[in-house]
Amino acid sequence: MSCCPANAPPPCVHDYTLRGKNEKLGDLDTYTIGEAGRPGIVLVVDIFTSKDTPFKQVYQVADRLADAGFLVTVPDMWRGKPWPMSKFPPKPEDNFMGWVTENGSWDKTVGPDFKAAVESLKSKGAPKIGTIGFCWGALIALTASGEGLVSAAAGCHPAFFSKDKDLAAKVQCPVALLPAKGDPMESLKEVLDTKPFASSCLYQRFDNQQHGFMAARGDWSQPEIASEASKAVGILAEFFQKNLK
Repeated sequence: MSCCPANAPPPCVHDYTLRGKNEKLGDLDTYTIGEAGRPGIVLVVDIFTSKDTPFKQVYQVADRLADAGFLVTVPDMWRGKPWPMSKFPPKPEDNFMGWVTENGSWDKTVGPDFKAAVESLKSKGAPKIGTIGFCWGALIALTASGEGLVSAAAGCHPAFFSKDKDLAAKVQCPVALLPAKGDPMESLKEVLDTKPFASSCLYQRFDNQQHGFMAARGDWSQPEIASEASKAVGILAEFFQKNLK
């Protein structure tokens, strides 16, 4: 893969003003950018990112992908109540797994919101839909791919909560995985390698970066981190240009 794909997005920066629009899908807040009729991408945020938090990295990724020719939407999966950074790493009494199980339930909340985002992109003329999940969001992205909702899926520094092989077994489309230092990939890749679309999958480790470098935990005021985030966005753009055409 070339380091500078066609229609490569601009580099990620720290001091940045978002260019998209805030829209409502019923009672669901979304951030959307890009031209109608372009291939669509649903971005699924990490546990810290919501519309009112100061963490705008995922939204900047949306802008960069729009520059590369996509129609992108970021639904506020946490409905304005993400996990507070002040409680990270979580203590046992914080009951993090209870929180994410309840608030991040595919069947109860996240699945319907994801499907609403997909339908919104289709209503704007998107011929095909992809998805990118960040950290926890990668679990949701692969869950969506297992239900046939998207034509391609990606996970940035994924966190699969020990569901790697179960997720991979159900995947129905090409997948790109961009794990950071210590993030899982091999067990999922073993299963994806058996799929008929295995040759269209992509794996690129960022072992020089910490988990979360493309989302809320990524300090893009640091040139090296911003540079690697930019590289990752370029890789994603090229992957979706190939798999959503």
